[in-house]
Amino acid sequence: PEGLGFTVVTRDSSVHGPGPILVKNILPRGAAVKDGRLQSGDRILEVNGVDIMGRSQEELVAMLRSTKQGDSVCLVVARQEDMFLPREL
Repeated sequence: PEGLGFTVVTRDSSVHGPGPILVKNILPRGAAVKDGRLQSGDRILEVNGVDIMGRSQEELVAMLRSTKQGDSVCLVVARQEDMFLPREL
């Protein structure tokens, strides 16, 4: 089994609690590279319809790992666009 094919990282703060959870790497094998839409730096907002705001990285990983092999995973992500690229108005 190749799995979902991505790793995550968080910017937790002891003062503010769990921070945003970001896609760290897309692995060379797995669902993420086959699908092609997920990118390093994407902020994960929802997993299978569940808002993950305020959840820890460990909770997110547990949610992803609880998915049965062969089942689909639906992620809602936010992407920071490159601020240095010119935008057409």
